[in-house]
Amino acid sequence: MARTVKKSAARVADGPRAQGFARSLRETLKMLGRPLAPLSVLVLLYAGISYLLWRPLNGETRSYESSAQARLSDAAVRGAFLNQPRPSAISAQDFKQLAQEGVAAAANHSVFEAGLSRKIAQTCERNAWVERVREVRLRFPARVELELEFRKPYARTERGTVLDRRGFALNVSADIPGVRGLPIVAGLLVQEPAIGSRCLDQAVLDALDLLSIVRGALAQSPGALRVSNLERKSGRWRIATDHGPVVLWGEFTDDPPLDEPRTAEKSALLRRKLSEAKDPSILESVNVYDARGPVKRREPAAANMVSQSQH
Repeated sequence: MARTVKKSAARVADGPRAQGFARSLRETLKMLGRPLAPLSVLVLLYAGISYLLWRPLNGETRSYESSAQARLSDAAVRGAFLNQPRPSAISAQDFKQLAQEGVAAAANHSVFEAGLSRKIAQTCERNAWVERVREVRLRFPARVELELEFRKPYARTERGTVLDRRGFALNVSADIPGVRGLPIVAGLLVQEPAIGSRCLDQAVLDALDLLSIVRGALAQSPGALRVSNLERKSGRWRIATDHGPVVLWGEFTDDPPLDEPRTAEKSALLRRKLSEAKDPSILESVNVYDARGPVKRREPAAANMVSQSQH
């Protein structure tokens, strides 16, 4: 006998509130709006904070930007520059000119002005004496603080142009104390750079790099020798010291001839030969472009004259 299965009647919604009936538009919007409510609060809070921060930077608040307390005076800006230690090579007139350039850039501006510190830094960097702007700090109420690095005289050309370590021409006389004894870059036919601009001649830039290396070697050797001039002839460099030997360097390049040592090896060879002499003033020349090159000594009479001139 077959078993009969009784089918249940289909459930039919009785009205709008019955289960399974389509929701009303109001209920749908309410359901969608519930997760958006916290997000809306966060957006409004972010907008409010952004506006409060934006107003002082854009001149729309009387308590800061429009206040006379936030505006830098001529005296405040000039004092920030003149409070920097003035290197002896920089004339008082050039130092005051730098301060005046800063006054023109920052006076009567608010410390809350966007981009003001960058503007002051760019003004300083355009000055021929400023090598690097370490920091510019704006303080309320109306105060500016600076940290500057100035260029230092490093060498001079035969025509008297004073150069810094990177080859920038400085506005300073070659005859003043502290500059008169700088090494002279000689034997190069180059165009003298304008004050504040960098020398583009590669031979001059090589001379400055070579001077740095030789100075380091002399500082680690006896005799307190100083470089007096550097001269290049037929591609080979000759470095004279003030009361010691002439250093025959050879070519100064990262790819020297096969029979020449590399730059680091030449520097080490120079230190060794000077240390072996113990008194470098008795030497006439030191050859470092030939690892087996001899060290030439002065004649006894000449060595005695050099020794007496030192005393």
